[in-house]
Amino acid sequence: MAEYLSNYKYAFPTHEYLAISRGVSINKIELAPEPNAVVVMDKEYIDISKHQAKQISQRDINNSFLVLTMTVSHRDQIQKQFLNTSNVHTLSECAIGKDQDIIDAYGKDLKVYLQTRKQIQSYIENIVNNDFRCVR
Repeated sequence: MAEYLSNYKYAFPTHEYLAISRGVSINKIELAPEPNAVVVMDKEYIDISKHQAKQISQRDINNSFLVLTMTVSHRDQIQKQFLNTSNVHTLSECAIGKDQDIIDAYGKDLKVYLQTRKQIQSYIENIVNNDFRCVR
């Protein structure tokens, strides 16, 4: 959801940024978005139904200005697994200056997906309002 919100609702590309989504542990059988994620994004007039999950790589980290994770454990896993990770932060760390995990909606009901989308949106708005710089 964060990739599509960043690029389509908050127009990152018009500010010369492009958000891409990567996973730290991809299930190759379930690459499509969860149905409830599709529904809550449709409410923002954003179609994510064709999205396919992709595994993060060293190349992704090397080619990124920022790598923003949904949770502290995702950040820590990336920092252990890859080199040159000074650009890796949690989304909340970048947005508000402290670590706060994004609600994990995977497999949950529509209400939880909506809460997750709103939490992501709030953090993205903070980043946009801070001229795409992380709060430190």
